[in-house]
Amino acid sequence: MDTVYSENNHIIMVGKVTSDKRFSHEIYGEKFYIFDLSVPRLSGNSDIIPITISERLMVNGELPIGTKITVEGQFRSYNSYGEGKNKLVLTVFAKNVTLLEDQENEFLYSEGKYITKIKEIDLPKDYIKIRSRTIWYLTGYLRTSGVKDLYYTYIKENHLFKDDYLYISYDKKIEGIKGKYGNDEVRNFDFFICGRDIIKVLFAIEKNSDIDTTEIRNKIKEKFEWWKENEQEDYKRSFGGKKIDDIFEYYEKNIK
Repeated sequence: MDTVYSENNHIIMVGKVTSDKRFSHEIYGEKFYIFDLSVPRLSGNSDIIPITISERLMVNGELPIGTKITVEGQFRSYNSYGEGKNKLVLTVFAKNVTLLEDQENEFLYSEGKYITKIKEIDLPKDYIKIRSRTIWYLTGYLRTSGVKDLYYTYIKENHLFKDDYLYISYDKKIEGIKGKYGNDEVRNFDFFICGRDIIKVLFAIEKNSDIDTTEIRNKIKEKFEWWKENEQEDYKRSFGGKKIDDIFEYYEKNIK
């Protein structure tokens, strides 16, 4: 899998339909509609995102209010003229829609889209349960054996792992390069995870894969020391005022 993350205008969202479809436009006989999707935040609040969709992607031409779906697509913008002025409208142009009506059943989904005949109990022991923004804040299961390469990036901000990423490859060397606009890009990874489960996943990979993680550990330590020194309020709040000298030792004792 050859993935260039930063160059892709690619979005995946999970939410509930909150409005009836509204006609938008027609191109070569294909009708397009707009509907509203309520997408929850971690805070419990929700954002209402307008979705533009082709009639081809709707079951029987409909998406009933309350339906839970996954939307894959791209951000698009256009100017809407009304009340004597232009208004920039941002919408998500849907390229694929997956219904999640039976998400709560006992069978797992591959890539969050394709139902399988596999249950959690059937998974080998090298699979670990995760929850991350990179899988739309759903619960998933990641294979931690057979990992060939790891790559870690972090941002200096007032969160320890929220916007830090662990990239995983099962067959190729991961590349970190500069894009044509000078931005950082990561290539040749199969999966990536951000958030609090990063160290838990790293521990499992160390247990189940023959791979040297020294460089990854050093980068995590580097971020942790910067964060502890520069974001002291967030550091104290995150650990209840406890003094943490070794982030890995802390997680080994407290991780579940």
